[in-house]
Amino acid sequence: MPNTAVIILQYGSPDLTIQCIDSLLEVNSAPVKFIIVDNASPQPDAADKVLAHIQQRFPGSWLDTDTSFRLRDGATLPEATLVRSDFNEGYARGNNIGVRLAFEDDSVDSLLISNPDIIYTANIIPKLKVSAILQHDCALVGPILYRPGEDAPHSTTARHPVTLNDLIRTNFWLLRTPDDVIERTNVVITPGSDVMPTELISGGCFFVLKDVFQKIGAFDPETWLYYEENILWERIRRLGLRNYIDTSTSAIHLVGQTTKHRPPMSIVKAGIRSQQYLVKAYFRPWLLKRAVYNLSVIWCYAVLFGRNLLRK
Repeated sequence: MPNTAVIILQYGSPDLTIQCIDSLLEVNSAPVKFIIVDNASPQPDAADKVLAHIQQRFPGSWLDTDTSFRLRDGATLPEATLVRSDFNEGYARGNNIGVRLAFEDDSVDSLLISNPDIIYTANIIPKLKVSAILQHDCALVGPILYRPGEDAPHSTTARHPVTLNDLIRTNFWLLRTPDDVIERTNVVITPGSDVMPTELISGGCFFVLKDVFQKIGAFDPETWLYYEENILWERIRRLGLRNYIDTSTSAIHLVGQTTKHRPPMSIVKAGIRSQQYLVKAYFRPWLLKRAVYNLSVIWCYAVLFGRNLLRK
C-alpha cells in the first residue's frame, strides 16, 4: 500500500517535533514515512534528541543522514529518516530537502507537509487523501487549524492571496511582521462535512498528491521566510488547479512556536526580501506600480535603519 511522506522541518524545539510525531502516530491509520529535516538547529543536541526518539519508535527502520543522501533506483526510505542540514536553509529550501527524498521513493504517493508545532488530534491523512483524489482540480488540501483552547478556526487555515497594493501598504505602514496584511484577509470557515475551495492554505499543515506536487514544482527555493504560500498559489492557479479545506477534519496549531525566538527585525527583513522576489518573479507590475513598490521598500529599510540607530 502506498505511503504518505510526513515532512517535518525542524529549527530547534526538538520537543515540539517529538510531540508532533507522537500525536500523529496516536491517531493515524494510514501507512506513513516520516522525513524530519533538521535545519541547522541552534541547539547542538536538537537533532540528536529527535534521532533518539525515532530510534525508539521505529527500531530497525530509521536513517540518520545528511543533505547529500540520495536514493538509488528502486530503493525506499525506512519508516523514519532524519536529515541533518549544515545550514539554515529557510522554510522553502529546508522543506524541499525532504520533498526531494519523497519524490525519489517509489513507495510514496503523497506528502503531508507539517510544521513541528502541529498537534494531530484526528485521523486526517485518509480524509485528506480522499478529498484530494475526488476533487479533479485539487492541488493542496488542508484541515481546519485551531489554536489550543479556541473554538473558532484560526485565520491561518485559509486566506486570500496578498496583492501588490497590500505589500505597498504594509511597507509604508511598516507593520510588525509581513504577516499582518495577510492575516486580515482570512476566509470564513464553518466546520462541517464539506470540502471548500480556497486560495491560500497554511504552509504549516497541508496534504498533496506526489504527482501534483511534482507538477507544481514543490516550493520555490528563492525565498527564505514568508510568502511561500502566496508563491505556491501563483504556481497552482497558473496550472488551473485549486486549493481546498476539508472542513470535516482538524489539527491544533501552536502558532508562532517555531519562530518566536527569531528577532522581530530579522523577521521583517526576511519578509521584505521574500516579497521583493514575489513581486519580481510573479506579480511583474508595470513600471509605475513597480516604482511605487520600490519606494515603499526604500522607506521600509530607512525606518529599520533608524530604529537600529535609536537602539544603539
